[in-house]
Amino acid sequence: MNSNRAAGGWLRVLLFLALCSSFATGRVPKAFGADLTPAQVESAREEQQRHLQHLQRLPRQLHEEQQPSRLAQVTRWLHRLHAHYSVIEGYDHNPNLGSPRKGSGFTEQDTGLGYLHHLGPRFLYRLSGNLRYVNYYKFANDNLVEPTLRAETAFEFTPHLFLESEYATRWFWKPHDAQGDFNEQEVKLGVKHYFIPERLYHKPSYIFQYRDFTKAKARVTDGTPGFDDRHDTTHRLEYEVGVHLAPWLLLRVINQYGRNDSNDKFLHFYDYSFYQVTPSVTWEIAKPLLLIAGVQFERNHYDDRAIRGRAERENNTAVFGSLFYNVTKSTSVGLHWVYVKDNSTLPELEYQDSSLSLGVHVHF
Repeated sequence: MNSNRAAGGWLRVLLFLALCSSFATGRVPKAFGADLTPAQVESAREEQQRHLQHLQRLPRQLHEEQQPSRLAQVTRWLHRLHAHYSVIEGYDHNPNLGSPRKGSGFTEQDTGLGYLHHLGPRFLYRLSGNLRYVNYYKFANDNLVEPTLRAETAFEFTPHLFLESEYATRWFWKPHDAQGDFNEQEVKLGVKHYFIPERLYHKPSYIFQYRDFTKAKARVTDGTPGFDDRHDTTHRLEYEVGVHLAPWLLLRVINQYGRNDSNDKFLHFYDYSFYQVTPSVTWEIAKPLLLIAGVQFERNHYDDRAIRGRAERENNTAVFGSLFYNVTKSTSVGLHWVYVKDNSTLPELEYQDSSLSLGVHVHF
C-alpha cells in the first residue's frame, strides 16, 4: 500500500515537472490548446510571403536611392521623363515557405515610367507608375501582379534640410489565389537633414498604410467569416541615418517601429507590434562594379494569437545583397541573393528560404 502511494506521489511529481518544462520551452501539450488550422497557417503564410517579397526587392530599391536626394543635382532639368525596365531570372528554394522546402524557378519583370517637374528653384514633384509581375514555374498560386502609382514631393527648406512626402497606391493581385488580393494606400512624410553636406545625414519619417482585402472577409470571434471585407491599418515610425565614409562607400541604418491593426477579430490574428532594424552598405568596388548588402532583424509581438496558451513571438533574420555591373551608363547586370530564417513560438509558422537570381536593369 505504502509503495503504491509512493509510486503515485513520484508520478505526480514527474508529471508536474514535465508540465513546467513544457511551459518553460513554449511547447505546451496539445491538451492545453488547439493546433493551428490549415486556413490559419495559409493566412499567416500570405503575410510572411509579402514580407519576403519586400526583402527580395530591397537591394534594388537601395540601388535606385543610392544618390543623395539633393535638389541642386537636378535643377538643370525643369521637366524630365524617365523610365526603367528590369527582367530577372532566378530560383527560390521555398516560395510556399513550407516544410519540407520545395523550390521553383521564377521570372520577374518590372516596368516603370516617371515624370519629374520643378516648380521654382526649391520645390519639385515626381509622378510615376510601375508594373511588376512575378511568375513561378511550379507554383501558380504564388504568381503576382503588382501595379503601383506614386506621387512624390521634395522641398528645399534650407541648403541642408529637405521636406519630403510620398503617396502611393498599389494593387497586390494573385491571379490564382484571390483570397490574398488587396489594394494598399500609403502616405509617407519625412525630413532629411544633412549634418555634414554630402557626408552625414539623418531622416525621421512617419508612414501610414491602409490595406483593403477585396476577396477576404474579416472573421468574427468564433472564426467564421463575417460580412465585411478585411482591412488592416499600419502605423510606422522610421529613422534612417547614413554616412558617406568616402564618395564610393555609404553606410546606412534604417530603424522602424510600428503597429498593425485589423478588423479580423478571430484571435486578433493580425494585431501586432513590431520593431525592425536594417543596416546596409553600398560600396562602389570599382567604377563599373557596385555592391549593396545588408542584414535585417525583425521582431513581431502578437497581441492575442495564443494558440497554446501564450501569445506568439516571431523573430525574423535576413541577409540580402546585390552585385551590379554597369555595362553602360543606363544598363546594368545584377546578381541578387536573399536568405531568410523565421523563428516563432508556433512551430508551424517557422520557415527558411533563400533565392538567387540574375537580372538586367535598364534606366533611361
